[in-house]
Amino acid sequence: MEQAQVLLRDGGRLGLIVPSGLYSDHGTGALRRLFVDRCRWEWLFGFENRDKVFDIDSRFKFNPIILTKGGRTESIRTAFMRRRLADWEQAERWVTEYSRDRVEQFSPKSLAILEIQSARDLEVLTKIYSNSVLLGDDGPDGWGIKYATEFHMTNDSKLFPPRPKWEEWGYRPDEYSRWIKGPWKPIEELYAELGARPLAEGETRCAQSPYHKLPIPRADIPAGVILSREATHFIREAEIPVVVFTDATGKSLKIKVENDEGEKEEVEVTGPAVALPLYQGVMIWQLDFAFSAYASGAGNRANWERVSWDRKLLNPQFLLATVLLGASPDERERWVFRDISNATNQRSFVSALVPRFPTGNKTPILSPAGGSAVRAGLAGIASTLAFDWAVRCRMTGTTLNYFIVEELSLLRRSALTTRIGLMAARLNCPMPLFSPTWLHFAGSR
Repeated sequence: MEQAQVLLRDGGRLGLIVPSGLYSDHGTGALRRLFVDRCRWEWLFGFENRDKVFDIDSRFKFNPIILTKGGRTESIRTAFMRRRLADWEQAERWVTEYSRDRVEQFSPKSLAILEIQSARDLEVLTKIYSNSVLLGDDGPDGWGIKYATEFHMTNDSKLFPPRPKWEEWGYRPDEYSRWIKGPWKPIEELYAELGARPLAEGETRCAQSPYHKLPIPRADIPAGVILSREATHFIREAEIPVVVFTDATGKSLKIKVENDEGEKEEVEVTGPAVALPLYQGVMIWQLDFAFSAYASGAGNRANWERVSWDRKLLNPQFLLATVLLGASPDERERWVFRDISNATNQRSFVSALVPRFPTGNKTPILSPAGGSAVRAGLAGIASTLAFDWAVRCRMTGTTLNYFIVEELSLLRRSALTTRIGLMAARLNCPMPLFSPTWLHFAGSR
């Protein structure tokens, strides 16, 4: 396309059939800039190959484009998601005028062109973007959002053996969804120490599971005592041993760190015998930190089960030693989203607040300035249908790369109230795992 444009004389016209990456991909941004600034881009007519116009994948998108060299583009005649060749023969019936101003408003950095179906779509998007701020805006009006990925699911796989391996090594889940190895003791011994009478068979207290099985409130158990997930055993924090961590084969786990001289050296990973769940995209849903639990299998054949709201427990596929987590202690929770998605999924942008646990590279972290109330509020806004619809207009592939995400629209600071964050937190954060979040909300009111 670049070569064809160069070969044209001024006023010469170009017509080509090209993949949809022309109007959406990060790598074609310079071409879009060339066609918008130094040409008159006349037509961008998008087809989806559902009717097999070409004998290739039916999901493939392609588009005829027509442009004239020279001048400046003021408006592009567009159409998207057409399927019949006859539509191109009657292109004027399906056209939506996409002005240069809208290109620059919706995508100021990438100049990506959104898949708008009608003039009404254009009107709605214009209103959304006129009353919002871009997610990636790093100016004074922006949210100061930092984007990050942590552990690569392939390259870093030696760091997080499968959960069944950890359980073979003697690790068991505690009440905070950590897996701990150590001298677990029957809960009855704790009752004897505290002088508490165990509940009768079938008797329960009015409390959240598993604390309804305790004869005393959880708050009355001394600090430093950790209960097992089902509250059948306990361990003291001071009793957790320091271990040398291993990979799935049992070999000593080693990582490269920088020494005092600034040189890289390989050291064994040692620390308290505590492991954390590694978050994968499949584990979350809209404002749901524990949407599914790992059941069996591996890779593309891994089986996952839905987790009901009355028993929100984390059962990940992989665990990671706590000492390898690089999160700040001030990070009470994290706002994460699914990197893999599609414009035809039930939801295109799936995000949730999760505990301060490690994440895989397909579950990136968005960290705005402002603390828990802001994180919860923005996660709530990102769960709305209006936000999701705007994402669908921008998605042409199956990956939500940051160059796409940074140009999504969020509420302005003046419009995001603490109440919005509080409502989102009530939906997303129902378990003791989020106690630090609720303490923060209590202190901010």
